[in-house]
Amino acid sequence: MCVLSSIAIGGTFNVCSGLALSLTEVIETMQRLAGYKIDVRVNPAFVRANEVKILLGSRTRLESVIGPVADIPLRETMRWMLESA
Repeated sequence: MCVLSSIAIGGTFNVCSGLALSLTEVIETMQRLAGYKIDVRVNPAFVRANEVKILLGSRTRLESVIGPVADIPLRETMRWMLESA
């Protein structure tokens, strides 16, 4: 069990791996887990010219308060979500 200090009160913390994955990698992982191909279509009306190309979280602040966080691969989280559905 972790006891949080007053530093954490009202703070915002990223709960993340600190690793960047492409949407293609995420879709391919889900296809392997689900056992079938997922049909992905892009609606150009929703594609913005200034879209963020890479979005990557840092868990440095979280770990500075609670200590090291165990790595849980995204594949394992996706498997859990799929099996829970």
